[in-house]
Amino acid sequence: MIKKIYLLFALVALASCEQALIKPDPASSPVSNFDLLWHTLDEKYSLFTYKNIDWQKVYNRYRPQVTDDMSEKALFEVMANMLAELKDGHISLKSDFDIALYGDWFLDYPPNYNANIIERDYLGKDYQIIPPFSTKVINGVGYIRYSSFLSLIDKETLDPLLEQYRNLPGIIIDIRNNTGGLIGNASLLAEKLGKKSAGKIRVGYQRYKAGPAHDDFTKAFR
Repeated sequence: MIKKIYLLFALVALASCEQALIKPDPASSPVSNFDLLWHTLDEKYSLFTYKNIDWQKVYNRYRPQVTDDMSEKALFEVMANMLAELKDGHISLKSDFDIALYGDWFLDYPPNYNANIIERDYLGKDYQIIPPFSTKVINGVGYIRYSSFLSLIDKETLDPLLEQYRNLPGIIIDIRNNTGGLIGNASLLAEKLGKKSAGKIRVGYQRYKAGPAHDDFTKAFR
């Protein structure tokens, strides 16, 4: 069964005797579920403009494929195909019988990392493990493997690690095949690799989705 999405709105009475109002759940049908999915993305997805996606045209293309007498699996396929138009590996559609993921961002490109080669031919047996890093001097260059930005790093760990390689001609920080994670870890790593200057080093900025329109964002901040 396709997981139903609920949007709940309430008006809370303040000092008056007004009764709190809750909109009833939308009717559960293929058409209503498809529309709910499309509208939820329309209001909450952040990258329509950046990716130059006309979401209304996507709706016009897929909505005629949905009828109230279609099976759940047929509806799931239409919904999954519609979401694939976003080309976003962070979006998935889950049901009791399948999970639709967008894998082309990974499968359409040649592999650039082989863990066996790194472990057997480069790191070998005599490398350091300084969580979350695996590290070693290889051919006179400091090699640091950082496999996931979910693994927390801090200055107390990173500073001594970089310091021990300070006199080497170079350092490689290998983040290939990284599983993603916390932006703060990426920012700290980028900050340490930037050139020192009198002012601050900008390594990125953030904006949050602030409203239902495609370009409703907060101001950029670090």
